[in-house]
Amino acid sequence: MSSQIWRRALVVDDDKMLCALVKDVLVAAGFEVQVAHSAAAGSEGLADFDPDVAILDIELGRGASGIDLAHLAQESYPETAVLLLSRYPDLRTAQASARDLPPSCGFLSKPTVVESAVLLEAVESVLRDRAPAAGDHVDTSGPLAALTATQLSVLRMVAQGFTTTEIARRRDCTTSAVEKILGTIYQKLNIDTGSTIHPRVEAIRIYASAAVLPERVD
Repeated sequence: MSSQIWRRALVVDDDKMLCALVKDVLVAAGFEVQVAHSAAAGSEGLADFDPDVAILDIELGRGASGIDLAHLAQESYPETAVLLLSRYPDLRTAQASARDLPPSCGFLSKPTVVESAVLLEAVESVLRDRAPAAGDHVDTSGPLAALTATQLSVLRMVAQGFTTTEIARRRDCTTSAVEKILGTIYQKLNIDTGSTIHPRVEAIRIYASAAVLPERVD
């Protein structure tokens, strides 16, 4: 198994040139990046792409804002770190305040994004705030090291015996979204879904070999 850990970043901004700039910086830093240019596409990305960090422009045109997406991420995808961008250097001039933002949400002025080091430090800062707690009982040097916090959360529920439907209900998402996360988990754990081994059972076996099996909380 490769020891390289790929992290995922979702970039949501209606400015395509800025999206390209941010993507280039993140890809060079070892991130897998998905770009969206609207709040609707960003919402789909949160559900389907399973990002470690979401970088959201506050102003996304007509409809939901980046702040709305930030609250959606906090409520439905709490493992995803959030960094908000604005062309204004001060939140107050963007008709917002710190009270409008979810806890642990970062903020970066767009003019500073051109400095790669500043952008990456802001991203790493919000990611540190979402670091897995010690109570996860997972050895980060073991076979589960490549999994994101979201993927670990889903795999933990699989190990607890919950069905895909129940996992989707608990995560407030679709069964399709859970199945996509499971597919990524199987891929990262090098589980051949076309073999005679049942991938779900094999994933539980790998989890049990690397972590304390969690008690089921109904």
